[in-house]
Amino acid sequence: MKQKINYYWPILIPLTFSIATVYFESLIIFGLFLLSIFAVLKFNMLYMFNENIWGFIIVVISFVPINYYIVFGTYEHVEGDLPLAIYTVSINLIFCILLFCAEEIIIGTVIRLIWRRQFDLY
Repeated sequence: MKQKINYYWPILIPLTFSIATVYFESLIIFGLFLLSIFAVLKFNMLYMFNENIWGFIIVVISFVPINYYIVFGTYEHVEGDLPLAIYTVSINLIFCILLFCAEEIIIGTVIRLIWRRQFDLY
C-alpha cells in the first residue's frame, strides 16, 4: 500500500522558531525564523507557484506569538481606572492590527519579488 506524504507539517517549523524567539528574546533566532519561512516555501513542492498564498498563511500562523509578545508583553499592566484600562487595551489591539498588516505587506512584497511566476488565484 502506498503511503501518503503529508506536505503541511513544514508550516510548524516557522511557528517553532517564532515561539523560540519569544522565549529566548534573541534576534539570531528571529533571523532564523524569517529564513525558515522562505526555506519552507522554497523546498516544499506543494507550495510551488502558489508561494504568495502559502506565504500569507504561514505568516498569519507563525507571527502570532511574536505579535502577542510585542503588543502585550512589553508594557506594564494598567492598574486603576477602568476607562484607562479600556483605552490601553483598545490602543494595543489597534497596534496589533497595524503590526500584522505591515508584516503581511512586507513579507508579501519580498515573496513576490523572489517568486515572480505565480498561478492566478481567481
